[in-house]
Amino acid sequence: MDLSPQAIEARRGWWNRAVPFLLSAVLFLSVFFTVISPFPLLVYRIRTKGWMWAFALFINAALVLALQPGVAGIVLYLSTVGVFCAAFPWLSTRPKWRLEYAGLATLALMFVFAAASLAVIASVRGQTVVHWLKDEIAASVEIAKQVLPGAVLQTDDSGVDLQTKVLREIPSSFLVFGVLLIWANVTILIRYNVMKFRDRLSLPKDYLSRFKVPEWWVWPALVSGFLGFFVPGALGQLGQIGVTLSLLLYSMQGVSVFAFVLDRFKIGGFWRTLLIVAVVFLALPVVPAAGFFDLWFDFRSKLRH
Repeated sequence: MDLSPQAIEARRGWWNRAVPFLLSAVLFLSVFFTVISPFPLLVYRIRTKGWMWAFALFINAALVLALQPGVAGIVLYLSTVGVFCAAFPWLSTRPKWRLEYAGLATLALMFVFAAASLAVIASVRGQTVVHWLKDEIAASVEIAKQVLPGAVLQTDDSGVDLQTKVLREIPSSFLVFGVLLIWANVTILIRYNVMKFRDRLSLPKDYLSRFKVPEWWVWPALVSGFLGFFVPGALGQLGQIGVTLSLLLYSMQGVSVFAFVLDRFKIGGFWRTLLIVAVVFLALPVVPAAGFFDLWFDFRSKLRH
């Protein structure tokens, strides 16, 4: 084997070129690193010109389909990772658009793509989306019964109750996954200034610790809470989705407040990551509450003085 510096550099270059065509699918299927699975493709999308990134997306999607047969995995991959890599880099560079608006627009496009994909698949199979999803859930329940014969599944003989419960949780679960995916990857881009992303958008270095949900969002949050808790049916379901989104946004603001405190005490590196993770997992109810009340008390302004 040739171990000369030139040969090593050539092999390293080949590997770097191959990573965007493989790593995203591997991370997506790993479960533990699913939320950062768009990152290799995202960097490749920002770094290269033309449509080569779309070919890389196609290869990764084919790997997901090959290693995880079925439509659920590929629809989830394309509607989250695919839409994020395609839309966010373009939306984030729109004039007079705040980065938060680019993120929300990307999230909306994820929902639109997922809904359209499910509608097309159900139409091809001659079913409505709801009936097709219920059939898919019923099939998953049967697989779970075979894999875990001792598991207790709270459902009647037909499985209708469980299907309905799972079906109602799909939009909120998709929303949580989409927000976490956008937040995690954008955070990495900004914090480490990957591909000069922060410089290109002229973002301040402490942008993440300045993050604040627009003040007008309190009204959609309150309306969503009223619909989710007091109105039954489709409007109530829509309200629950709005409540989930509001909790996620205010949680991000709460984490931003805590990051500002760490900046003031000059805590970085490993200890910063450890403390943020500890706060999120050990004091979860406090995080969105801190973000929500920051609208009125402006904790960061007080801490500056």
